[in-house]
Amino acid sequence: MRGEKAGAAGVAEGLDMKLLVSCVNEKGGLYKLEWNGDTYSLKKIIEGSCRGVARYNDHFVAVMDHAILVLNKSLDTIRGKQAHAEVEYHGVFVHNDKAYIVETKLNTIGIYDLSDLSRMGELSFDPVGQDVNHINDLYIDDQGDRMLLSMFTLKGLWRNQKENSGVIVKYDLKGNTIEGVLFQHLSRPHSVIRHKGHVYYCNSATFEVKKDNDTIFTADGFTRGLAVTDRYLYVGQSDSRLIVPARNSACGIYRIDRNEKRDKLFIPLPSKEVYGILPYH
Repeated sequence: MRGEKAGAAGVAEGLDMKLLVSCVNEKGGLYKLEWNGDTYSLKKIIEGSCRGVARYNDHFVAVMDHAILVLNKSLDTIRGKQAHAEVEYHGVFVHNDKAYIVETKLNTIGIYDLSDLSRMGELSFDPVGQDVNHINDLYIDDQGDRMLLSMFTLKGLWRNQKENSGVIVKYDLKGNTIEGVLFQHLSRPHSVIRHKGHVYYCNSATFEVKKDNDTIFTADGFTRGLAVTDRYLYVGQSDSRLIVPARNSACGIYRIDRNEKRDKLFIPLPSKEVYGILPYH
């Protein structure tokens, strides 16, 4: 898809930027989205159900349902490793040349050496081997001693809990223990990140993006996939799923000017469900 007009008012002239956008399940894949002024181009880099995506020096790590891929700066796949079906990868974060990957069905976070994609170890949550908490994404601070996790519940099987049992927790990587709950009573939270001392995340089932305890954006559908820069908020929206009543929502990416919130554009994607968003240069 080339030369499409960005359908929104107030698009800045001369704006150049790039995003990697992962989409999961039906019609999934990894896209490169580029803006040049008020036009954009969209190219599918990888076919298949793609979840987390992270920067690795001048390379990238893309996580499929059951595979890990390393891409070079030209977005060519240079290394890959298949996993057994019981793992079901979700979010990924790279720190010190290691990939921390959420293994949702096992209730663990696998730690992988990116030089050869060997599994070095894990962080486990009780009970291991079952999708109990539905951990889905993570963020590690610059010092490497604290991690943020988004999950559907902290206690009990998530499918048996109320929809607003979701939490964002802080995990002590040195002590290998959950340090505390930062935010609770959330509805299917995803995409937790930290930017300039604040925690941002998607409160997905209520179509929200939150900054700490405050709702800063409400979409037309299920929110998942989030990136924050000093100026912009990038939010993924999926076709309505698991929502009653359902709204008519398209799959795509919002870009919201944080200084002028009326400056909002939406780029549709030829997929069903956004999972991750990664800005890069």
